[in-house]
Amino acid sequence: MISVRIGLFLLAVQYISAQPFIFKENSLSKLTFSSSYFDFYRSTNSSTTTSSFLSKTTIGYEGNFNKHYVAVTLVKEENVVSIENKSSLINFKGGQNVYNFSSAYEYSVKPFFFEGSGKLNLLRKKTLFDYGGYIGFKDTTQWISLFGVGYFRSSYPWLFNLKYLDSGMDLNNLTQLDKIFYKFSITPVKGYSIDFTYEKYLPVKNKNENSHFSVEDNSTGFTSNTVFKTSIASVPVELNYNYGEGRNSYAIYYSGNTFSSNAIPEILMNSISVKTFNSANILWLPQIFISYDYYKAAMVGNIQSWPFTSFFTSFIANRLNYRLVGHLYLFSLEAKKAIHFEHFSIQPEAGLYQFLPEITLDSWQPSYLVFGVKDFVRNNVPIRKALMGKVSVEFTYTFNDFVLQLDGGQYFPIKIVKKESVSTAGAPTSSSSPTTATKSDGGRWITLKIQRSL
Repeated sequence: MISVRIGLFLLAVQYISAQPFIFKENSLSKLTFSSSYFDFYRSTNSSTTTSSFLSKTTIGYEGNFNKHYVAVTLVKEENVVSIENKSSLINFKGGQNVYNFSSAYEYSVKPFFFEGSGKLNLLRKKTLFDYGGYIGFKDTTQWISLFGVGYFRSSYPWLFNLKYLDSGMDLNNLTQLDKIFYKFSITPVKGYSIDFTYEKYLPVKNKNENSHFSVEDNSTGFTSNTVFKTSIASVPVELNYNYGEGRNSYAIYYSGNTFSSNAIPEILMNSISVKTFNSANILWLPQIFISYDYYKAAMVGNIQSWPFTSFFTSFIANRLNYRLVGHLYLFSLEAKKAIHFEHFSIQPEAGLYQFLPEITLDSWQPSYLVFGVKDFVRNNVPIRKALMGKVSVEFTYTFNDFVLQLDGGQYFPIKIVKKESVSTAGAPTSSSSPTTATKSDGGRWITLKIQRSL
């Protein structure tokens, strides 16, 4: 289960950091400070301590000057997965610990507009500059409300630290992706609109060197998003469909010699959701969000225990081969309702989530040099279905030009249905359940935001 939690944690981190930056029209000039902390998961038992969290602090400025828009943002972000095993004396730490400074500029002369942005990422002693632009036209005809094309270069810093006794591996890398995207919006009938966005991630080969270890990776993929909106019904509705595919390969080197080659030949994401907004006629009706998500991925590779020479390494060294395959179905139901007072509002929210995972990890070692198989082990996630809930509340206080916002919540397990244990001939099954009692906690977050309009 630890590997599953790590995978979901990293998936959440990458999804959050991969969102495109597109400016809002007619946004007020304002100064913003925000800080958030998400205690993702913590567990302890007699042998292992696991923790994972996300934290982010942002200071930003947005300004409108006639036809010009300027934004400047400073961010400190830390996303960490840490595993400490007392019996094997192995410590692992991975994730992100990065500062970045970004600036953006928009110039608009209707119907044309241009947007440009740049971001500087600082990870330890490594730096990388991201940049991009977006150009197009909007509000030209009754049908076409927006058309644009853009290019962005984005980087996703990450850390990998593994220690055993006095030895260890300490890596840091700035994975880079080049992206071309197209976006258009049409309004066939007043009150109805369709938005479509297509993003193509171009292959970029990343190689990050240090004195001993280095990582080389290569990624590509695409995503598409279609949104249908209606605002003339008694309850405004938004229908959203997302689809994406991708793949990745990476290798780890020691003094120029590879000792771990890995590939993710398939990553697939498919989701559809329905969202309602506040109704002017039915004041008591909350906002509703319903979604269905499907994720599928596969990963294969090997790790060698003798990385110090490239000659006959595959024949004389111990090698661990692995294959990870799986998919996940996720059903979500959320509801929230804002209650307004003169200078104060409160918005409670509740959510219900059902997970249907199917994940298998196979591992084995070669025999007869590299031509046979020995010590084959199959690990299956023992959960057939998991039900989880969420409760949160958001407080907002407005005074003159200031807005103070406090948001906090908690995820909690409701029910877990485990699979029946089934032995597979020729493939010993290893249980994922810990042999000793485990104390676990997490799933809560808090966010503070202070904003002043200028």
